[in-house]
Order: sequence, then C-alpha cells, then structure tokens
Amino acid sequence: MRRSLIIAALLLASIGIASAPANAQVDFSISFGDFYSSLGPYGEWVYVDYGVYAWRPVRIVNEWRPYTYGRWAWSAHGWYWVSDEPWSWAVYHYGRWHYDDYYGWIWIPGYDWAPAWVEWRYGPDYVGWAPLGPYAQFSPSRGLYYTRSYRAPYDHWTFVSHGHMTRPNVYRYRYQGDDIRRVYGESRATGTVRYRNGTMESRGPDREYVERRGNVRIGTADVVDVDDYSRVRATRQGERERIEVYRPQVKRDETERPVRPDRVTRSDRAPSIESRYLDQRMRPEVREDDRARERADRERQDVRQPDARQRPEPAVRPQDRQQTVPQATPRDRERSLTEVQGQDRERREKQARESQAAVREPSKQRKAKPDVLRDSRRPEAPRETQRPEQRLRER
Repeated sequence: MRRSLIIAALLLASIGIASAPANAQVDFSISFGDFYSSLGPYGEWVYVDYGVYAWRPVRIVNEWRPYTYGRWAWSAHGWYWVSDEPWSWAVYHYGRWHYDDYYGWIWIPGYDWAPAWVEWRYGPDYVGWAPLGPYAQFSPSRGLYYTRSYRAPYDHWTFVSHGHMTRPNVYRYRYQGDDIRRVYGESRATGTVRYRNGTMESRGPDREYVERRGNVRIGTADVVDVDDYSRVRATRQGERERIEVYRPQVKRDETERPVRPDRVTRSDRAPSIESRYLDQRMRPEVREDDRARERADRERQDVRQPDARQRPEPAVRPQDRQQTVPQATPRDRERSLTEVQGQDRERREKQARESQAAVREPSKQRKAKPDVLRDSRRPEAPRETQRPEQRLRER
C-alpha cells in the first residue's frame, strides 16, 4: 500500500511538471562573475577598460562568426537562435558582439536577455541578419537605440534563402563572396528587439512571409526555462519543438567590490572599443583602493595598458637609433682643438684638389671623343661573307 502511494505521488508530480506554463521564467539571478567562470574554459577574457572585459572564443574555424553555426526557430518571443555551441546560452542571448582587427570577434557581457541580439534585412528571395554592436543599447521605455553612430559592414551579415532559414547548420546555405555585397545592396532593413508583456522579443521578417516565399511550414516552438545552463537544448516531440533555455536575471550588487575574471589576457594592443559609449551599468564605481590595486597589478605584470582608442607606438630598433643619433667615442672626446682644426684644414685642401681635377676632366673627354666615335663605327664585313654572285662579277 505504501509503495502504491509513493508511485501515485511521483505520477502526480510528473504531471504537474509537464503541465507547467511553457513560457514561465525561472526566478533567480546571476552576476558577471558567472559569465567569467562559465565561459573561461572555452575562450579567454581580454582587458578593455577598468571593470570592462571582453570574451573571445578559441578553437574555432577561420570563417567563424556569431549567429552562423546554428538555426532559427519561431517562438512566442519571435525568432530564437538555437545553437549547439556550449557557450550559446550566454553570448547569443546576453550582451553584444564586436569585431576587432587584432582579436577578431569579441563578446561584451550585458544585463538583458533576448531571443537574439541581431538586426535584420530582407529581400525578395533571401533574409539576412548581423550581430548588434556594443553601442546598441536597450531600455523598456526607449527601446533599441545607439549611443554612437554605427553600421554593421556588409561582410558581417549572413544571408540565406527563405526556405533555408530554419534548417540545421544554416551556415551551409549562406551567400558567399561577391553575392553578399550584391544582396546587401538590394535588401531592406526590418524588425527590431522590443519589450512587450514583461519579456523581450526579437521581431525580424514575418513568419507568414518566410513561409510563403520559402514554400515551407514553420511551427511555433515552446520555450521552457531550466535552472542549469548545461541543460540547454532543443528537442522535438512529434511536430512540436521544445527549447529549454537558461535566462536568469543578471544583477550587480553595488555594495560589493567589482568582480573580474580569474585569468585576463593583457597586451599592449587594447581592443578597439570606446568604453564610454557602453552601457553605464557595466562600469563600476571606481574607488581609490581599486585604482591602487589596478596599478599594482600592472606594475607586477610589467605591462603597459594603453587607451582603447590609441595604437601602440612602434618600437625603434637599437641599430636604427644609433644611425639617427651618433654617439661620441672616448677618442673623440680626448682630441684637442688643435687636432680638430688640423684635420679640418686637410679636408678642405683635399676638396679643393678634387674640384680642380673635376674642372680639367671635361677637356680630356673632348679630345678622346673622336677616338670613341671611330671605335664605335660599324666594321666592314669580311670578304668571305659577301654574296657568291658578287665574287663572280669581280672575276
């Protein structure tokens, strides 16, 4: 009897879990420290400015870019980016991406969750998207806005035909080469990220439009929250798709000391990000003891931290420095003034003799000119080389 009651209780619990609202969000929070620790094994953190760090992935292919290795799914929150990459729960749904000529693609953490932080374009036969830059900010009252003028270059965009938008490994169907420039010029902007009914939505091209132009059928996926980012996945039960997402609230405790990654990559080349245009919530209040600790860290590592908007000055090689700034030898310093004057007199006399010789040289060249002309005349051909009929006529 007791065993039967336990089994019944387990069945009721499973039924309650299955009947839970599909879009109910788990109520818990994390901090930037969770980003630092969970993404550390998959990449490295780069120093940008005090309190601001950017993450770059490692062990990726050369043509890798954000929002490329995965697919799109339609949900109650709009277009949701689904990816099997282990860091997808964070870098595709929080923060912004930036391309740096030295570091490549780097990700700056953010506080707001969204199905995808991208901008959209569309055309008669294709649809495209590009990651939003770090200067794109969002607030429920203002919506999406930019703190600095920015436009994603055409090579940051991914374009596919409408029928391939929801296919797995969408990167296999993307436009490449000169086709990207062509379709970008022919496309128009559409959609945005917005806040409605307490949740974020990513509204790109209409689902009905994609279905009609791509001749495909796109169902609505159920978004279910989980309490562990290792459980993030997408499954399908019949024709219904289920997406398990990890989207806690990101908070910062103003009373605590600003956290930072355990291991930070520091170099003379800072990322090309102007941190003053970033989200002000990312910049902690700098205390005097924090400044002292930062200076001590730099002195201990013997690394100069330049401004993000400056480039490191080129180093001058020792041999170049010696050529531009000659240094006096001990023998030069010991020479007397009389020796210097004597050497100067000898040098002037030698220059005078050379100038007189140069004046007499043109007359010699004029006398030798006829000889040169006579020697340069074309010699007569030997008699053996004359034609046979000429030799017979002479006889």
